[in-house]
Amino acid sequence: MQSLQTRIDSFQKTKRVKRYPSKSSSSTASVKWPHPPDFKANATTLAEAGFYFSPSWDDRDSVACFLCGKELSDWDSNDDPFEIHYTKCQNSCAWAVVRCGLIEDLDSKGRFVFENKKRLPSSKAMEKARLETFGKIWWPHDGEPGHGATTSIKMARAGFVYTPQAAEDDTVTCLYCNLSLGGWETEDDPVQEHRRRDSKSGATCPFLAFSEQQSEDVSTAVHIADPPPPRAKRGKARATTSTAVVQAPAQD
Repeated sequence: MQSLQTRIDSFQKTKRVKRYPSKSSSSTASVKWPHPPDFKANATTLAEAGFYFSPSWDDRDSVACFLCGKELSDWDSNDDPFEIHYTKCQNSCAWAVVRCGLIEDLDSKGRFVFENKKRLPSSKAMEKARLETFGKIWWPHDGEPGHGATTSIKMARAGFVYTPQAAEDDTVTCLYCNLSLGGWETEDDPVQEHRRRDSKSGATCPFLAFSEQQSEDVSTAVHIADPPPPRAKRGKARATTSTAVVQAPAQD
């Protein structure tokens, strides 16, 4: 369930669940996602917030986080899956920290401000959270001969989280500028690739901006333009797995 599309697809499928889980011979029944698309908690937002559909007979709208396993149910029309996941799991789930916690980094005008020092993109706490999205065995290049430049540690240090589209896929995404890159080669430097694409985009990536001005006032706002559509590395035709929910307004 590391793939965003896989999580989205889970809400489109009928699930078979036991009517009476405590009984070994219990009959099963079909359960579908019960809420309409106009709920804040819909297939796309829940999947982006890290959840996939995991119902039971008693909790038919139950979802679970692919990374921390947190289960939530009883969704109301205005429940925000990002806010709820972050509130409940900010101390235990890396995806809640790196993705859902973005709401804490923005001011009322949609600008990244990072008033919380611990949430500065270049902080050790955020780097550690990004690293945890690669899992212990998920990232295909860890331990691979000749791929020392593209280890999960270096990816996290360069501002990326793991956003695969399938098993063994090596797509990563910067959640601050929506840059998605895949097809990593042995000589690639994640930081340099991030900077190179940022310089060509015409927008300013908050991760790179704050990494270069760590000594300045942490509450300084960074104005960034709406990021362009995610770019695939070296021109390969690969769609991103990020839905780019959080964006800052265009510069005046």
